[in-house]
Parts: sequence; C-alpha cells; structure tokens
Amino acid sequence: MASKTKLVLEFVSFGHFQFANILGLAEDHPRDQGSDPDQAQDRPKDQLNERRNFAGSKVLRILRCKDRRLIQTGVSEMSVANASLLARIAQLETIANASLLARVAQLESVANASLARIAQLEATVSAQAATIASLLDAMPPPPVLLNATYTVPATARGFNLTAAVLASPATTISITYLSGLWNGLAGYDYTAAGSGTCGATCRVPALPWVALIGRWGSSNSSWFLIGTAWSGSIDASRYLSPAANDGDYSDNNGSIIVRVVLR
Repeated sequence: MASKTKLVLEFVSFGHFQFANILGLAEDHPRDQGSDPDQAQDRPKDQLNERRNFAGSKVLRILRCKDRRLIQTGVSEMSVANASLLARIAQLETIANASLLARVAQLESVANASLARIAQLEATVSAQAATIASLLDAMPPPPVLLNATYTVPATARGFNLTAAVLASPATTISITYLSGLWNGLAGYDYTAAGSGTCGATCRVPALPWVALIGRWGSSNSSWFLIGTAWSGSIDASRYLSPAANDGDYSDNNGSIIVRVVLR
C-alpha cells in the first residue's frame, strides 16, 4: 500500500495534476469552493501544494479502503472455505461411521452364523457319539479263546501262564480269584486279597502281604496287583507270572484257585 501511495504522490509532485483530476480527487477541495480569484492568483504555489496534499491523502484513503475491502473479502472467502471444509469433514465422518458400523454388523452376522454352525456340528458329533456308543454296547464281546482255572501255590515265585497265553491270539486277559487260602507264615491264611502292608522285604512293599500279584515279561519288569479280580491288555512279551506278595517263600503254605479268561 505504501508503494502505491508513493507512486501517486510522485505523479502529483511532478505536475501531473490531471491524473488526480481524472480520478476526481482534486475537484471538491474545500478551498476551491467560493474562493476569491484574486487571492487564488496570489497564491498559486500554495494552492497547488494544498491540492497535491489533498489529492495524495484522498488517494491514500482510497487505497486504505481498498485494502480493507480486500482483507474483508479474504476473511469472508476463508470463512466460506472453512465452512466448506468442516462440512466435507462431517460428511466424510458420516460416511466412515456408516461404513464402519455396516462392516461391524456384517462381521457380527458372520460370527453368529459361525457360532450357529459350530453348535450344529457339536450337536451332530454328540448324536454320532451316542450312536457309536450304542453300537458298541450292542456289539457282542470278543470271543473267549480260553476259559480255564489254575491253581497258584503260595510257594511259587512266579506261576507260569506263558504256555496258555502264547497258544492264543487273544489281546486281553482277565484273572478272577475263585477259592483257596494261602499264607506266608503258618496260622495266617488269606485269600488273593492279602492283608495289611507287606513291608520292605516283599516284592511290592506297598501292597498287602500275600496278595496275588503279577508281572509281564522278564524279571526286570514291575509287579502289579491282581488281587481278587483284574483284567488288562496282553503284554507284547505274552509272558505272565502270578505270585504271592512275599519275600521269603520257604515258610509259605496253601494255594488259591483262579480263573483265567483270554479274549
């Protein structure tokens, strides 16, 4: 703005007063109205200077007004732009929220459908399991390949059932106590269940004294309790040795009878 004002003032100062007249800036100077012609002729230089100053100030006011209008126009345009930007942002937020909510609803629908499918599959599996269980219950047991009785003496350190097991393609075996008494010391007779706790000298210290026990395979395998009834899978060795749970067999007496069933 200062450069424009300086330019106009330079035009005026160099005698181009017509420029100000064209703009109508020097026509209504207060001293031109009703002034004395004689006095105007006496002071031409002062009058010219006053006109120049008046024209310059008026140009300056015009330029200032113009700058204010430009500023106001710019502020108005910025306000419009801001309003448009805010409206666009609000529009995008609405679109984004609608899209997000739609996607969430879609995923919830898929998840609910998946849960329903899982429940359906679980019901199907349960029904099939019940059917299989019913079929298994209705199936006859494996055929008995051996059903024999054996006498196990209290003095036996491992009664040999190997021949009977080896002679059969059976996969399971069951042993049931039928009758008889034995002891590890005269006067203390027991069934295959035994009595109390044997102690450190027995084959299995934690099991009852003279209870019926068994072992698969070689002498390195572990003894287990047979007692009055036991069943299980036949070991790969197919070598079973039942015995009384004791440590000293020299003073043992009696025997028990067991039934062995192979399937």
